[in-house]
Amino acid sequence: MKVNYERKMVSKEKTSIHFEWNTLEDVLNKVKMLIEKYGNDAQIMGKCEPYSDSDRETLYVCKDEPETDEELARRIAREENYAKFEEQRDAAEFKRLQEKFGAKE
Repeated sequence: MKVNYERKMVSKEKTSIHFEWNTLEDVLNKVKMLIEKYGNDAQIMGKCEPYSDSDRETLYVCKDEPETDEELARRIAREENYAKFEEQRDAAEFKRLQEKFGAKE
């Protein structure tokens, strides 16, 4: 795995939204307000709440933004650790296979 040192765009939840029992006109007005606040490229995403027995989804307005410095550092550290782990695992597997089948000349 190659570590990506470039800053990534990540989707961030901005606000939750609820449309149940609203008229279509109310929904339209809410969506217009959300477009004004978050822009045309914001997305509506649904997700189930963790640790809930309900399969009901909550809707969120999400916007792609660059990673913060803290998020970037945390992701790079995680990717470097994983790359190191993969390298060690592959080296151990290579050694095991060499012992099993013999080294190729």
